[in-house]
Amino acid sequence: MRPCLLVLTLCGVSLPGAAYSQNIAVPVVPGAALGGLPVGAAGVPSAASDFSAFRQDFLQRLVLFRPDLGSTLGVPAAAARLADPSEAAVLEHVAYLEAAQSALAAQPAGAVSSAEAIDRASIRTIVESQLHELRDRKSYETDVSAGQLPYDSVVAQISQIEPGPRAAADWEAVVSRVEGIPLYLRRVAGNLGKGLRGGRHAYRGTVEKEGLEAGAEAADFFMTGLAEKAREQLDAASFAALAPRLEAAARAAAAAYEGQVRFLRAEVLPAAQEKYGVGAEEYAWKLKHELALQDSPRDLMDKGLRLAGEIRGRMEKLAGRIYPGKTLPEAMAELKKDHPADDAELLRTYAAVSDRARDFVISRGLFRLPADYRIQLIETPAGMRGSLASAAYFPAPPLDSGRKGVFLVTPSGGDQKRLSLHNNSRIPSTVVHEAFPGHDLQFWSFQHSPEISTVRYLLEAAGYAFSLNVEGYAFYAEELMRAKGFFTPKEELAQLGGQIWRAWRIVLDISLHLGLMSLDEVARVLTEEAFLPAPTAAIEAYRYVKMPTQAITYMLGRLQIEALKAEYRQVMGPAYDETEFHRLFLSFGPVLPAQIRPALLEEARRAASRGES
Repeated sequence: MRPCLLVLTLCGVSLPGAAYSQNIAVPVVPGAALGGLPVGAAGVPSAASDFSAFRQDFLQRLVLFRPDLGSTLGVPAAAARLADPSEAAVLEHVAYLEAAQSALAAQPAGAVSSAEAIDRASIRTIVESQLHELRDRKSYETDVSAGQLPYDSVVAQISQIEPGPRAAADWEAVVSRVEGIPLYLRRVAGNLGKGLRGGRHAYRGTVEKEGLEAGAEAADFFMTGLAEKAREQLDAASFAALAPRLEAAARAAAAAYEGQVRFLRAEVLPAAQEKYGVGAEEYAWKLKHELALQDSPRDLMDKGLRLAGEIRGRMEKLAGRIYPGKTLPEAMAELKKDHPADDAELLRTYAAVSDRARDFVISRGLFRLPADYRIQLIETPAGMRGSLASAAYFPAPPLDSGRKGVFLVTPSGGDQKRLSLHNNSRIPSTVVHEAFPGHDLQFWSFQHSPEISTVRYLLEAAGYAFSLNVEGYAFYAEELMRAKGFFTPKEELAQLGGQIWRAWRIVLDISLHLGLMSLDEVARVLTEEAFLPAPTAAIEAYRYVKMPTQAITYMLGRLQIEALKAEYRQVMGPAYDETEFHRLFLSFGPVLPAQIRPALLEEARRAASRGES
């Protein structure tokens, strides 16, 4: 599954709920799933004199340009629309971003509240990132994966629809979005055609995987899977009423994807290039402007190597105690042999471990949460199983407290190799990361924190800034649970295997994009040093190609959160309360840890001066 843009934590869906500090009122486009950008650059409110109006305007315009972000947030009108990917819409959006950038720069020197400072920093990061991609790099002229956004958005959308009174309206929105796919794909093809005429070529691997393979998968889904899912989620009368329109839209979408595949095979693939790395200069730009990291790529590579060496030493000691006489690779192979016998046992195991994790956290008071908190765990829908090999999480939309995040577990269909991906030692780490106290608790906290400014969620549109917080936190949750004694020795060895994998990601992601290693070399290191199966390592290496800097956010985000926690503890002294740190950190929303740090430590200093815990 291509990320949208939320890393491999994927997308949320629609409808309003919680009272957030800024509500987004996005106008519905009657009778159309795809509209142009109905606002221009003129009339940008002053960020200096009326930041609230400027922020509201920015939210509305970005959601109009990117309705997929709106549906991830939970904006009901956005759930029925697709973006307009045409060059005209892109240029209009660029003009607005330039005006917004000027408005932000006009802010006079002087103190603003910590909340406003975070919002300003978030908007600045989004604006810089989008201008860089759209204006400076013109990445839309080579972005083959843009064609898959409607498919990914629709699949994510229907994964959270539940049978009941909302289902009919939810499916009306889905069909409206599907109706816009043919026009959307024609406009994507127009962008790619212009890129070809200008001598700009996509990477061959992306054309093959994100274009040809994924396009065929999308065509098949709309031909068969969409109607099947609607029939499953709607009552008989609602399905009968919607069926003619749904089936017509699905046929048109399937035909459009088939046409897109033909276009890519005939026009784009023959001209595709073999070069895939973004290069040292571009990578350094992303580190500084999207992740707020001051380290150079080479310094980060050195850090990753040091971490990998330290973690391997810990793994070898633990493996020696569990499997005396076996090498570390042999020990890791032994872990994979112990897995659920079939899919029924697989789902029972995930459910049992989820309950065990919740009970562990409650008994130790690590987080504050209701006693009836439960994980929503379901089988990965059939149309997504080819993309999600083991498990994933679709977050709850933060503006819709009526929706719940979904923890997806992909059944094996009896395939023993797929079952081994769910080995009993690895399942607890997956649960802790994807479900609890990782992503599910994280997004539940966002839903129930009305002080979080909505604009902060739009960091999804700024490279992988969002991921540094979101994936960094989920990986932090893994290490927290390990340190607190949640895992058995075998489970801890598997979790350390996840740690060494994340450390090597720093080295390999950077090496790949700086041209220091090839895809095959990266896959080999992942197999030999991070103990990934060869097929998984090949997929992982390609992931680095299409998502530069995303893979490094897990370990680096976790380390930043741990460093912030240590500073908070030092400020609080004897009044330090780990549970309160977790509540406070999550209350800022999914912004860069560097942006959270000043406000969180100031809060700690005030609390410490009052003698509060």
